[in-house]
Amino acid sequence: AIAEFFKASKKADFFSARHAAALAPGRQGRGHGLTKSAPAQLFEEIEAEVEACIDAIGAGDCSPNRLLPDTMRALHQEQPLLLRTPDSARPWQHVIELCWAFALLGAQSFKGTQAWNIGPNQSVTVKEMVREAERHWQSATTSSDVGPAHYPDDPQLALDCRKLINTLGWQPNLSMSTRIQWTVEGQKALLRGECPGTLIKQQLKQFRQWMEQQ
Repeated sequence: AIAEFFKASKKADFFSARHAAALAPGRQGRGHGLTKSAPAQLFEEIEAEVEACIDAIGAGDCSPNRLLPDTMRALHQEQPLLLRTPDSARPWQHVIELCWAFALLGAQSFKGTQAWNIGPNQSVTVKEMVREAERHWQSATTSSDVGPAHYPDDPQLALDCRKLINTLGWQPNLSMSTRIQWTVEGQKALLRGECPGTLIKQQLKQFRQWMEQQ
């Protein structure tokens, strides 16, 4: 979903009348000879370099049937939480880390279509995610497994991100606790009637400070 949002944002940006006028056909951009409409070709290049990423979390996500949003709704409403596969593990990552990887890749020029994995170096189980969310929410919910069933998902997923790390020096810089804390803080801001954008700006600023210290 994050990758699709990123592509849609780029498409809307580069296909706008303002950019279409500014980037005339034949203009040289990012080291490429653009032979067709510059916005169209640039967007095609972005699409050709879309990365593989899994299970992004972050402030403002209220979608149904997603682990952290459902967990926080259960905590807020003091309702029980049903877990489909509590022992399944996923490489959960924060959307800020993901966007940082997109920014690094967008600043580069690679020949041909390439696949990039983006994710943390460890996976965390569904059950551990719920417990950590409860800790940051400072409350607990009654959770239970929905029972044995066959699901097509692999119960243990991990990403090999060595290509991205070795090529661009990208690293997942947030701890899992911080990823969940920032997500919980965003949901609590929404419940208080606040705009999560202000909180996200603060999180971005803190993330940037951490990056500059490295």
